[in-house]
Amino acid sequence: MGDLLIYEQEGKEVEVRLNGDTVWLTQRQMAEILETTLFNINKHIKRIYADGELTEQATLEDSSIVQKEGTRRILRTVKHYNLDMVISVAYRVNSKRGASSVFRHQRPSLRGWQQTQRRLSVC
Repeated sequence: MGDLLIYEQEGKEVEVRLNGDTVWLTQRQMAEILETTLFNINKHIKRIYADGELTEQATLEDSSIVQKEGTRRILRTVKHYNLDMVISVAYRVNSKRGASSVFRHQRPSLRGWQQTQRRLSVC
């Protein structure tokens, strides 16, 4: 169980899962926040694991989510990465945001992003 934090910037919202003392993001969420492509995020994650900087056991969690595909609702398993991975990827991404928009350990927040007051409970 955890919380969803909703971050907003320039009319865009990104829901970020908070569990314990860390946040969990999908590759798509990282790409949106860092203003880059999924390909770029995936490339950096593979390199971080290959270099031994971080391990999958410490940074990766599979979660099931329901996605709407056409008129159907499909249960999918999606990989979520913790704050350590988000920071490592952000330092490698060559974008306007890059490392300046990563989360801080003590109080999850995005520089340049404003956390809204909404907190939703996640089962």
